[in-house]
Order: sequence, then C-alpha cells, then structure tokens
Amino acid sequence: MPLVRVSVANLAWYVRMKENNVRYPFAILNPDKLAKGERRYMALGGGAMLNEAGKKMLEEVVGASGFEFDTGIGFYDARFRICERDLESAFKTFSSVDTRGATIYEQDPTLDIMAELSGKEFPGYPTIMSAEETELVRLDFVKVVRQKLPAAGADTSARGVAADVPTHRLFRIFELVMPLALYQGRMMSSPVVKILSNQELATTDGGSKAGVTRDGLIIQNNLFV
Repeated sequence: MPLVRVSVANLAWYVRMKENNVRYPFAILNPDKLAKGERRYMALGGGAMLNEAGKKMLEEVVGASGFEFDTGIGFYDARFRICERDLESAFKTFSSVDTRGATIYEQDPTLDIMAELSGKEFPGYPTIMSAEETELVRLDFVKVVRQKLPAAGADTSARGVAADVPTHRLFRIFELVMPLALYQGRMMSSPVVKILSNQELATTDGGSKAGVTRDGLIIQNNLFV
C-alpha cells in the first residue's frame, strides 16, 4: 500500500469587524520569499502542534511515522506519513473539532496564529500589529476544509515540493475578529497585508495551484474559497 504525507494546519484568512460582522478574506506576504526579493501572499498560521497523546494515538491507530519536529516551538507538527488506506481515518480525527477548532490531540490551535500576527519578521517592514494590539483580537473558528491535491509541479509549499510522496492537507480555518478602528489602522494600512476578494481566492482552484491577485502577484495554494 503506497504511503502519503498528511499535513494538518490552523490558518486564518478572514478578518471580521466587531461592529458590523462584515468579513473580508486576507493574506500576508511570505517573509521567506520577501527576504529573497519576491512578493508572494500566503495564509496566516501554520501546522497544528501535536501533544504527546496525539502523536502516540496516530502511531498506534494509523501507523503514522516520519513526524516533523518544530525546533522553534518544541512540539511535533501534525505532519506525518501513513498508508493511503488510513487517510480518511486520520482526517476524521482532525475534522472532529470543538467550538474552538481544537481536538484533544493537540496544543491550542490559536497559539501559532496569534503569535504570528505580531511576531512575523518581514524584511524592511514592521510587524502587522503589536503584542498589545493583539489583545483586542478574538480568534473564531470558521470551518474545516480539505485542500484539493495540487497538480504535478503546482504546489507552492516548499515542503510539499520536497516530499517524495503526495501531500494531503486538512486546514482548520479561523477568522480574526477585531474593532473596525484596528482593522483600518493596522490591517488595511499594513504593507504586508493584502485584503482579497473571493474572486482572487478562487484563482487557486481549491488550493490545487497558485492563484493571482488583481495586480498580478502570486497567491499560495494554502488560500482558497
């Protein structure tokens, strides 16, 4: 039975106003690409962080192996390899979430998103907002979505391209809920944030390929409607 790679991530690509509940899709510049002089947009957030119970469960129930350890945070990411026949079982485990978008098998799914909101380093640009300003932001769970399998050579993820097996991705999507003044003063005015339209999100075809903004910049395939 062939192996597949599973990647579970917690991402934010919506921002909603507290005052009127108006919601907009958004993306941020990829800081690694920016450091190389390339402007490319991606979702805010990253891989789900497994706790010990989660890693053990995956090893015992679906025979998971090849876990990827994040030295920066000291946890294993929910990125691993399993037999293809166990894919649906693994996805079901991470699709059954509580009202916060969490399962009992991982660390708080909001930690990475909120830390990146004020902690991403963009060469030549300020962070999106200060740590104090993030205290005015609430993170609400929206939905669980499965990314379409990228076409051959179309994956915009460096990890996906480097892998020698197909990568199947499950995303838990969140929205940043904030006061209108904070949205206008920080998100809209940030040079590293792009407010998108659903039409722009649709250009990634469910995450099967890179998309494009109205002004011709690449949208990574971890953003879609």
